[in-house]
Amino acid sequence: MISFIGDLMLRVNNPVLYEQKVREFFEQEEITNRNKKNQIAAVIGRRPLLSVDVAAAMNIAFQDQQYSTGKMGRAGVWLTANYAQPIHSKDKIKENYLNLYVLARYLSDHSYSGPSGESFDFGGKIELEFERISLAYEYVLRNTDGGHTFRSSGEVRYRLSEALYLSGAFGRNFGEEQNLIALFGLHWGINTGNETIVPE
Repeated sequence: MISFIGDLMLRVNNPVLYEQKVREFFEQEEITNRNKKNQIAAVIGRRPLLSVDVAAAMNIAFQDQQYSTGKMGRAGVWLTANYAQPIHSKDKIKENYLNLYVLARYLSDHSYSGPSGESFDFGGKIELEFERISLAYEYVLRNTDGGHTFRSSGEVRYRLSEALYLSGAFGRNFGEEQNLIALFGLHWGINTGNETIVPE
């Protein structure tokens, strides 16, 4: 009650100061609300520290387009574990990350197009991911019935926009022949605008 009477007296005696106090009050409220939105966006946009993905796939092969020759062609099971360590940046909404991946994969090939065999892959990948650019290196060792081989490659990716990436990779692929990795391309995705919270 006393505060209310004081506000009325200030409005009558010094209307300029009263208007200034009102503006300061609403500006402070706006700053507080903006900070809350930033905090919520930062929490929602944060990646899990550790994630594990498991997947499997198979296909059926047919010879000479004959249904009766159908058999399991290729099958695979793979596991990918990702450790994402945030690297704090000036922009508290979008973090930079140090990503560490561990890959394990089992492949079985009994298709008609080539020799049958099984292989087991094990390796890892390290990636530095910044706001617009990411740098990565991958090494995967493959054990097959005929011996060992490996893949070693580096990758760079640059974000042109929210849905458009420019990427390139160079290195050595599995096998002893035609094992060059040299890729350059554009990655485009559909962005509806609802994937992230953008503070006003």
